[in-house]
Amino acid sequence: MRASLASSPVGAVVLVAVGLAASWLLTYLLGGAQQVVPHWYYVPILFAAVRFGPVAAVVVALLSGVLAGPLTDLDVAAGTAQASHRWLTRTGFFVVIGAGMAALVRPSLPSIIEELRRRREGTRLRRTLEHGELFVRCQPVIEVATGRLHAVELLLRWQHPDRGELGPAEFLPAAERSEVIHELGSFVFGEACRLAVHWQRSSDGGDQPPLRVALNMSARELESPDLISRCRDHIAGSGVDPSLLCVEVTESALVEDLDVSVARLAGLKTLGVQLAVDDFGTGYSSLSAVHRYPIDVLKIDRSFLAALARDPGTEALLGGLVLFARSLDLTTIAEGVETDRQAALIGELGYEYAQGYLYSRPLHTEQIDALLAAPRVDEHAPRPVMPPSERELD
Repeated sequence: MRASLASSPVGAVVLVAVGLAASWLLTYLLGGAQQVVPHWYYVPILFAAVRFGPVAAVVVALLSGVLAGPLTDLDVAAGTAQASHRWLTRTGFFVVIGAGMAALVRPSLPSIIEELRRRREGTRLRRTLEHGELFVRCQPVIEVATGRLHAVELLLRWQHPDRGELGPAEFLPAAERSEVIHELGSFVFGEACRLAVHWQRSSDGGDQPPLRVALNMSARELESPDLISRCRDHIAGSGVDPSLLCVEVTESALVEDLDVSVARLAGLKTLGVQLAVDDFGTGYSSLSAVHRYPIDVLKIDRSFLAALARDPGTEALLGGLVLFARSLDLTTIAEGVETDRQAALIGELGYEYAQGYLYSRPLHTEQIDALLAAPRVDEHAPRPVMPPSERELD
């Protein structure tokens, strides 16, 4: 309640008025200015200085001087008034302190508030991790030629105690503003290792190749100096075959500092994991710098398929991207496949893998287990990963 009052201009004025009235009443009840020095007037003065600036601070300081001066007896019981020089001197201190605080603190207030907000958000997200409220869903990636489940992309979710399941847009921006992003990234990488081992064991002895597991890595995570050592520890601790892991980094994240990004990717590459550029075609580097990245996969941004309906020329661009990827010996994944027409087109253009709501929405890990255990009637007939009745579920 107090926070909401302070955030509203009217509420803040009310708080200042209450602070002035309380300061006068407290001095009166304690017997007057001779019994106690009324320093508590500094509270509403400083609040006004921080909330409204120097002009408001001076106004409140002058009001405080009047309340603590001619309107406050030196001795309430005897009815003795204060000497003018005494309360005028105090009023001068009120004005100087209020204006000085406004000049010193108010310019830096936004950065202070932002830092406090980052710390509060980081603490909250760290608590969700400790309480086991974070989990991953799995977005299937299918082999275009056969319809076989080829890989899954892990997508972080928060099971909020009040709001239910939240997507990454609800909390990852806050994580990016704090150091907790590294803890979340480590959690997802650990989950990727664990699930890759689990599904590798499930496929042992069968004709289904081990399922690959992809995970997203943010620009902030790439900046972490201990990124490689943390990933190495997860791989060693889980015993996962690192070739079953694919780290996806968006193109925009890579171009923030190209040299550092290339070095980090090279370090990840030494661990044996695959590397992918996500949302390819929307960043600034695109064709000009992608050859510098030690990557294995290009994930073509969903906006290209979405543009087909309004711009038929996009089809030629999609075909050109496949040829470009082949020239660099890179695997291609088409993102955002939502219609049969789009699925047919990427097959004709030569895309090797695809993902999108046509095949399946993000699933729980148990649903992936069920898909891997289900028998296939025709190994060569492309088909959706999930039945139509289930594809509409989040």
